[in-house]
Amino acid sequence: MKKLVLIVLAIFIVASVSQLSAQEKKVIEQKAAKVEKSRGEDPNITNPRPTSDDNPVPKPNEATRGSYCKVIIDNWTGYAIDIYVDGSYAGTVGAWGNGYTWAIEGKTKLYGVSTGGSMYWGPTYVDCYSEYTWKLVN
Repeated sequence: MKKLVLIVLAIFIVASVSQLSAQEKKVIEQKAAKVEKSRGEDPNITNPRPTSDDNPVPKPNEATRGSYCKVIIDNWTGYAIDIYVDGSYAGTVGAWGNGYTWAIEGKTKLYGVSTGGSMYWGPTYVDCYSEYTWKLVN
């Protein structure tokens, strides 16, 4: 009887773990829009892409704590795109390429602009928890 209970318990645990790992990953597809000519700075960018190596970012004094979300950028366009997460430059994804960056879990703002400045994607606000895919299309 004891063996039967242990076997049933083991099967239940294995089934539960497989259900947890089978959670759907979020994918949002977003179309490009043309950048309108304006006189000011882009309000979606708070920390722009660096243009020189004169002021490197110093290493933080304390260890970072907290949970992170993996943001996968899937670029289905012929444009190289600068990616901004919560207004800060996170990297550039090449034309027809993909890449990833990390964001603090929770409500996250994603924004992309072509390196030539003619097209943009977003801003998109997502609830990012474990992994999120942002598919960029023309």
